Amino acid sequence: MIALFDIILIFVLALIFSAVFSGFETAFYSCNPIRVRHLAQQGGKTNARRLQRYLDRPERMITAVLIGNNIALLAATIPITRELGAVSAMIIVTPAVLLFGEIIPKSISRTHPTRISLALISLMHFCYRLLSPVAAPLAWISKKFLAPRVDDEPSIRGIMRSPEDMRVLVDESADRGAIEHEEKEMI
Repeated sequence: MIALFDIILIFVLALIFSAVFSGFETAFYSCNPIRVRHLAQQGGKTNARRLQRYLDRPERMITAVLIGNNIALLAATIPITRELGAVSAMIIVTPAVLLFGEIIPKSISRTHPTRISLALISLMHFCYRLLSPVAAPLAWISKKFLAPRVDDEPSIRGIMRSPEDMRVLVDESADRGAIEHEEKEMI
């Protein structure tokens, strides 16, 4: 029999891990890839370069995040279910997980997705490395079943969220010769 303090401690720690995984998932999908690429190219930004690598192949990271979140949720649920029974565990765990493990972290992550992605990428990279024996084959399988389609191209609306995003895009376009200096000034 596990002591009540231990059950509460396990539940709180697992809920924190679930919140981190859920928040990172939203931040990762919502972050600005143009800004991340710009930061990665500036040099000296290890987290930006690492995040850029995962953004180039998102299925690797997302699979690990989902596996990690499921492990955290199981760790939160199993001790409470053993001690209190399934119905009591459901009454306690479900609202706590929904509020503190999903809704709040995802809402926070939507406000500053790039900043949060950069702050958490080292931890998530560690989790990916830890979970890669399971995550890598699952990512490969899901990629094979969900092969990209032509109509799945990302829209510019999804990456242009602020005037700063437009400035970075125009500056990069001018630097690469895609637009002339006069065109850059007009834009």
